[in-house]
Amino acid sequence: MKKILLVLVVTSFFSCRKDVGPQTNNNSTETEAFYDVLIACEGNFGTGNGSLSLYSSSSNEGLNNYFDQQNNYSLGDVVQSIASIDENLYIVVNNSGKIEIIDSANFISQGVITGFTSPREIVKISNYNAYVTDLYSSSIQVVDLNTKNITSNIVVSGWTEAVLVQNNYAYVSCPGASLIYKIDVSTHELVDSISTAASPLDLVLDKNNKMWVICSGNWGANDGTLERIDLSTFVTEQVIQLNSSASELCINNDLDKLYWLANGVNNLDVDQTSVINSIVNSGSGYFYGLGVHPNSNDIYISDAIDFVQAGKLFRFNSQGDALDSTTLGINPHAIFFK
Repeated sequence: MKKILLVLVVTSFFSCRKDVGPQTNNNSTETEAFYDVLIACEGNFGTGNGSLSLYSSSSNEGLNNYFDQQNNYSLGDVVQSIASIDENLYIVVNNSGKIEIIDSANFISQGVITGFTSPREIVKISNYNAYVTDLYSSSIQVVDLNTKNITSNIVVSGWTEAVLVQNNYAYVSCPGASLIYKIDVSTHELVDSISTAASPLDLVLDKNNKMWVICSGNWGANDGTLERIDLSTFVTEQVIQLNSSASELCINNDLDKLYWLANGVNNLDVDQTSVINSIVNSGSGYFYGLGVHPNSNDIYISDAIDFVQAGKLFRFNSQGDALDSTTLGINPHAIFFK
């Protein structure tokens, strides 16, 4: 939902789960091919045509509008993000103010969580609870994972986006206030905060137990940053000026290389922070989502094109060589790997 004049992000989640989506069977080898890449397609704002696209990295095939086909109704207005929690997929639908819960194997609805203002991401923070960030509510919603109801909220200063859970604390980015909150997940109490550059968005944890934050910067100022925070002291150790607007921070499965969007795809070794590499140039495209496959390290990019027509998914190898592409739904954004 880029109509709010800031580049929004969604953190991609890696998990080891049962096969997702429709299965195909080779009669000679009886080897299953499955759709291991899911893309949240926002749709056109206000029209309720958000959708879910699937892609198979083994067969290079894609499926669009799969949730609609399985459930005979549309996902809703602005499909924002995807999370895996307890053998189900949780699909956050921003402008519809809801979270659809679906079976990860057949995509059949398992229920809906409602009562949100404008949800962004859902993240499991314990065996019993999850946090849901929000664009407009000035609070983080606490959801009971057993009853699937909102049980309480944590008051904050405006829009909240990404959540990273580590050692009994949840770290939450607050783009409007340029803060990262530290919350005790056992009590849901806000215990600390730290200032960042303008508009902190995604949060990832590296192999050195350092948290990285990408800040998109002020609108039109090209002053985005990458910032490294020591979680043991909750102090900012390093700020890297990117000289551009930036978004979509993610990390590879070895937790040693960062990737983000800024005039294309860039990466950075977490141990060699003076060298930023440009991997893929965006050219005339509008790169909107980014992910790195946890098994192959292939780079997946969603292209919104003009925010009206169907978008594209592009796949590159880790060196930035183009592999293939497929057509997706409208405004493809968050990329999720199972």
